Amino acid sequence: MKRAKPMSATEFDDWFHSEEWPHVPLEPVPYELSEKDAGFLPCGRRVMIDYGMRGYQ
Repeated sequence: MKRAKPMSATEFDDWFHSEEWPHVPLEPVPYELSEKDAGFLPCGRRVMIDYGMRGYQ
């Protein structure tokens, strides 16, 4: 698996409030909604990292 470069709080906020944000409202997500769980792949693609397991929620 490729390593993601960490995302800053500003970069995360910009992504979160953009049309590119992949979240579907009112649907549960397996990750925390913060910059510490977001990053950039070497190709520049934005991704969420450090997914949790739904069985433990």
